Amino acid sequence: MDDFSSNKKVINREVYGNKGIAVIWKELSNEDYYSLEKEGLAIDRITLQKLFIHITGGEVK
Repeated sequence: MDDFSSNKKVINREVYGNKGIAVIWKELSNEDYYSLEKEGLAIDRITLQKLFIHITGGEVK
């Protein structure tokens, strides 16, 4: 995950042991999708609420 996200605008990162989640603010290219698949990483959406929390620096209450 660190290699893939190193040149991306990461607005949030969470690490859980040897796994992690990075919220990336960038449209992904075909090359990005290929790199994700090659590294065994998954891509998913976040909720609009979590997006606003990450970009405003707020916390979930």
